[in-house]
Amino acid sequence: SIPEENLERVREIDVIWYTEKEIAYEFEVENTTGISEAIIRGSNIPSLSVKRFIVIPEEREDKFHKKICEPILKEKVEQYKWKFIFYDKLRGFYHENKTKKNIEASQIEELADTPKLKEHKQQTIGSYLFM
Repeated sequence: SIPEENLERVREIDVIWYTEKEIAYEFEVENTTGISEAIIRGSNIPSLSVKRFIVIPEEREDKFHKKICEPILKEKVEQYKWKFIFYDKLRGFYHENKTKKNIEASQIEELADTPKLKEHKQQTIGSYLFM
């Protein structure tokens, strides 16, 4: 169900977890993909039912939140309900579950957090005149 013109970008996504019928989850790893690029690539999957995650190192959380507050990225983060998972949480999950034959998708969802989207108020020249 992906438009032909979007397929090349979708193939660049780090991890796609799918069922027999459709894409269920998408994961972008911030180590290999920039935050902006991850959101842009993920937007090439038009389905709103896909669960989308960016995996980031803890030390980049502030940068992540600043980046996703940019108007165009904020719009896509909200539209597609992006979430993020910290490296350490995912690493811990892996170590706890690596010997299991199966894991449930809901277990991965429990690792995720919703980004804090703050309103960015544009500065005007007047705000500098009275400083």
